[in-house]
Parts: sequence; structure tokens; C-alpha cells
Amino acid sequence: MKFFLIGNGFISRKHKEAIKAIGGKIARSKKEADVVSVLTPNYLHFKQAKDAAENKKIVLVEKPLAISGEEVGKLADIKNVFTCHQLRYLPFKIPKAALYKIKIDFKAKRDKEYFKSWKGDKKKSGGILFNLAVHYFDLLFWLFGNPKRYRCCKLTDRLAEGRFYGKKYIADWRFELGENLENKRAFRINNRNYNLSSQENLHTKVYADLVNGKGVKASDVLKLFQIIEKIELSDGIKSF
Repeated sequence: MKFFLIGNGFISRKHKEAIKAIGGKIARSKKEADVVSVLTPNYLHFKQAKDAAENKKIVLVEKPLAISGEEVGKLADIKNVFTCHQLRYLPFKIPKAALYKIKIDFKAKRDKEYFKSWKGDKKKSGGILFNLAVHYFDLLFWLFGNPKRYRCCKLTDRLAEGRFYGKKYIADWRFELGENLENKRAFRINNRNYNLSSQENLHTKVYADLVNGKGVKASDVLKLFQIIEKIELSDGIKSF
């Protein structure tokens, strides 16, 4: 299969490596490609994915798929639109329990230039929940199911903090960006730490599934984006 990449930022390297690993080839143009991978700034994802899908291409979009529930809903109605949620491919082995107590704690050092770029502009990035938390919320919901209600304690451009209440879990989450922070990525289940880093390029597994018609479709993450949007638009304890 031939793949055309839209966007050439830092994440494109992982995509190119993954395509090579599965025996794919990089196309010179969108027209000659079987698959179009959208690796551009977040606010461009929806239109570029929609255009490629309407031109009968298989589409793979880097996270986030889009920056609103409405946009994801429209993509969910189109066939062959997939998105990258490679954390699902991590080899998790979680002991059975009556109740799971989960803690997600993410900190990332980001300099002034980051906040001056499109990534620091909520209208273009979607903000800290759409741009960052979406990856970890997806893993949480995929492992344990969608939450029944939530509490959002803080939500700013640089800090998001809250709790999800699921059928068999309580998940506390905190995401923070800043110039003087030390990088941290913790995913803890019942006092056990799970490593979210992998020396393996998990995008390779994303592409291996994609060429076989498998993967995370837009319809699979619609609820995820709707939940994030509700958190953005409300405060306090809410039910879904």
C-alpha cells in the first residue's frame, strides 16, 4: 500500500518508520496514495480528514482526531476514518478487583515558545484536555469502560484536575504544563505503577491493523470526545 503524509512535524518520523516496518511505501502525492495520514496541527485535522475520506482514501489521523465532539461526530459518519491511540497496544496485565482506584498524573516541561505556538492557542490545539488528556482518557475508558459521572476541580490552559466515577473504578487525574516542571507520566492502578513508555514504536501496530481494515475508528472515540467536551463546558460534579 502507498501512504501520503500531510504534515512533517516531529511525530512524522514515527509514522515513516512504522510504514517502512510494515512494507508500505511513501506516495509522492495524495492522488496516488491508498492511505492518507494527517499529522498537522489539531485545528486542521477535521477538514483534512474529511476531504481525504470523501476522495475515497483510508484516513489515519494523529490524536486528537478533532477538537470538538461535533467534528468527531461528522467523521464518525464517514467510513475508513481511523485515529492513533497507540497506548491501547501496550501489554497491560491488570489483576481482577472489585474496585479499581486509578491515578493519572502527567507533568510536562514546556517553554515559552510552546505557549506562543499553535499548541498554546486553545482555539487551535483544543486545550489541555483535547490536546493532551485525550490519550490517557482513551486508555482509561478502553480498559475500564466509560465513566458514569465526573468532577472537574480545576481547568485552565496549563492545568486540568478532576475525577471520574465508573462502574467499577474511581480515577483521579491531573495534567499540568509549565516552564519549571520535571517531566512525569504516571498511570497507577490499585497502588501499582504501569509504564506508558515503550521502546517499541507502537505506531507500527497501528499501521499493521490499518492495512487489515482494523484499528480505532472515529465512531469508537465519539463518546470520548463528547465526554471531554462536557467537561470543558461545565463545572462541578456531573453525570453523563
